[in-house]
Amino acid sequence: MTLDHFPGYGAEMDHIRSVNSKPRNSGAGGGCCIGLGVIIGFFCFVYKANYGLTGESMLAWLAWFIIGAAAGFLLEKLIYAVLESQQKNAANDLAAYQRAFEGEAWRMSSRYARSAVTAEIVRRLTGALVRSIQAADRAGHIAEATATFTYCVYTTKVEFDGPEHGCYSFAVERCADLNGPLDQTALAIAIASMLRSNVAATNLKNSRDKNYELTASYKYKGDHVAATITYTASNGNYRPERSW
Repeated sequence: MTLDHFPGYGAEMDHIRSVNSKPRNSGAGGGCCIGLGVIIGFFCFVYKANYGLTGESMLAWLAWFIIGAAAGFLLEKLIYAVLESQQKNAANDLAAYQRAFEGEAWRMSSRYARSAVTAEIVRRLTGALVRSIQAADRAGHIAEATATFTYCVYTTKVEFDGPEHGCYSFAVERCADLNGPLDQTALAIAIASMLRSNVAATNLKNSRDKNYELTASYKYKGDHVAATITYTASNGNYRPERSW
């Protein structure tokens, strides 16, 4: 399972995200040092001019410009190396956090799978999912029948789409709200697993489909987890092209 738009928690995760999203262009540091060299060279030039302009004053300005440019180039390389290291560490931290989050969500999903409340939700969603599968286009020119069914897990409800829209409100059904993204993800995983089992046990009206698969994908969208069940099967009504 991979969660897109992966959620982060607390100040530490915000810091990891901010470091990881910083632009890699650090030329401003080098430009500042080059500018500093030019300014220093300019004042040296003006000072020399007050006492008579000589070839030495021109060389001094040129020398300070070169020194400033060199220092700016080296500083830019140093800043870039430090930023690269920070971004690499932040990416590793974020990947480790994501693995831990997903592993914990899968572990918690078994508890939700045993819940009577989850069973109630799945019973409602199963009918909508089956109707979505039955409504898939199976015209003779389509080799593969496909259907998608999406449900969204909030902390206070589960909403689902398909040929019809539905909502399982935790307040109306008298069950406790979820505690946050981890519980939402765990419930979404448990629902997907149970839906696959229910569909496997259902006698679909269109029995000509062959080798069907049900896959689940998840996206975290700020206040809810959107789970999409995708049905794919070889269309039994498909007719190959005829030669002339």
